[in-house]
Amino acid sequence: MPARVATNNPTEVQTAAVDAAFAALRTYDWGGSRAALLPLDQAVAAAHASRAARAELEQRLLSALRNATSVPAREYLCSQLAVIGGKRSVAPLAEWLADPQLATAARHALEAIADPSAVKALRRALFQLRGREKIGVITSLGVKRDADSVPALARLLEDADLETVGAAAWALGEIATPAAGRALADWLAVAPSALRAGGAAAALACAERLAAARHRAEAVALCRALSDPAFPQHVRAAAARILQAVPGNPRR
Repeated sequence: MPARVATNNPTEVQTAAVDAAFAALRTYDWGGSRAALLPLDQAVAAAHASRAARAELEQRLLSALRNATSVPAREYLCSQLAVIGGKRSVAPLAEWLADPQLATAARHALEAIADPSAVKALRRALFQLRGREKIGVITSLGVKRDADSVPALARLLEDADLETVGAAAWALGEIATPAAGRALADWLAVAPSALRAGGAAAALACAERLAAARHRAEAVALCRALSDPAFPQHVRAAAARILQAVPGNPRR
């Protein structure tokens, strides 16, 4: 059983127990018990109270990530870096974005890091990746609501891969800037039939956010695009409700 670790103050975390947890990561694999890692969980939680403790522990986590030999150990380390990671964690995490086994854990950690370099790393990776890893990064940019990625995402609406196009439409709906709204409105007129339902949901979410932010012209354009008879009645009805709520809309 691992030694008890005090968590009320980072300076009270028992070094020996944390060292043992890092050692346990060397052999941690599928089906292994998480009990041996509990002192590290507690140390990460406690480190929030001290910048110095957080920086020291972040560095140890990054070193362990470089040296880990199993996917579960790396996933675990990414999850801890998502909690306390900062700018120094961005580049090491970005290196894993192309790895099919660790890409999801790495980008979730990058999503959680508030430093601007994290979203920049995701943006840079967008056109360096393919397949599921690329779609994952598109999703993360939507989660981060990164306005600077709108031009790249708008170009992806013309991609040959329908799953990529659908992910880009969803991300634009989440970002919901005027430029994102214009891109979606233009795309809806030519959207493949297989993507019309998902595209409509993204456009409705975007229109609602644009209306709330008082971006009248873009919200109205999206709602009118969704009023096309090609869309189901429930989509047209939802667009009409949003249109009625647009500030300054003469049809209110």
